[in-house]
Amino acid sequence: MEYDVKKCMARELNKFFDNNPKVTKKEFAERFGVSSVSVIRWLTEVNAPAVELIPVICDYIGISVD
Repeated sequence: MEYDVKKCMARELNKFFDNNPKVTKKEFAERFGVSSVSVIRWLTEVNAPAVELIPVICDYIGISVD
């Protein structure tokens, strides 16, 4: 079974930002040591977060890595 990390992360991150309008993309980016452009690329399925960031981001937004 193929798992599309970009699509899944984009979906979950978009849900997070929809449900947490006070969290800016800039603040989110700073929390994880990336640029706001990187976050926008994740949201639009251009890129996915680095493998080492995925568990940390998932924990922060309250989802399972599975």
